[in-house]
Amino acid sequence: MTSAKDAIIMCRVSSAKQNTGNSLSEQEAICKAYCQSKNFEIIQNKKAIESAFNKRRPKFNEVLDLIQQVKTAPVALVLSEANRLARNFNHISVLDDLVKTGKVEIHFVKEGMVITPFSTANDVYDYRMLIAEAERFSAELSNMTKKAMQTMRENGFYPGKAPIGYKNCRPSWCPWILPDEQAGKVQFLFDNYLRSEISIKNLLEVAQSLPLYTTTGSLISRRTLIHMLRNSFYCGQMKSGGKLYRHGYERLVNEDVFAEVQKKLDRELGRVANKETEVKVAA
Repeated sequence: MTSAKDAIIMCRVSSAKQNTGNSLSEQEAICKAYCQSKNFEIIQNKKAIESAFNKRRPKFNEVLDLIQQVKTAPVALVLSEANRLARNFNHISVLDDLVKTGKVEIHFVKEGMVITPFSTANDVYDYRMLIAEAERFSAELSNMTKKAMQTMRENGFYPGKAPIGYKNCRPSWCPWILPDEQAGKVQFLFDNYLRSEISIKNLLEVAQSLPLYTTTGSLISRRTLIHMLRNSFYCGQMKSGGKLYRHGYERLVNEDVFAEVQKKLDRELGRVANKETEVKVAA
């Protein structure tokens, strides 16, 4: 039984990739048809691309704020199915308080379930079980993903975004990384830095004159240049999950050159740090 006259539709997918399956538009169509059958007036249609397992959920919080602002209570919060709402009880507890105070009713279309302040103990139990099942599913999915990522690392595959000088491509199931049109520039900069007269400042001028761009398309900065020179991916070692692994991709820099670059960086950056300390002490 419902006493709501207005409705807020909430549609959610965990990622842009998931939007091709249980898409936002499909969820929206289901919820709109339901609202029409109940003669609800739709006052908001919220669409979110965010994981229900994350601690920070800005779109979900927007829905909570909206519910509290509605003057004609209760308002119906309509979702295509229960797992579109949340996958942990921390998020649900706030919503539960709004249900108890009569601010909102929760309508799950596919399950045919409505949660109100007057729901029976059995209905509340079923509702809790749906959330618990969704939470268990998320935990299992997270564990499977972590195991798959670890297997990839151990087999020499890098699961992240390729660094400057490389590009991501997927000729098969595994993520493959190949040198791109900037690879030669990266090699040139590593070799050039080992010249005695070249400092980071000089090298940055050279890098920007080439020009060398970041993976987001911006002209390289001093900070990004140093990060690039520190990145062991170029000599065959990838850092992922806080550990170093050997990868099977083409190397742009040999290990000896990379090691010498690190020594020079340590000397130069150490001098800069010491000068900054001296200035502070003098001040």
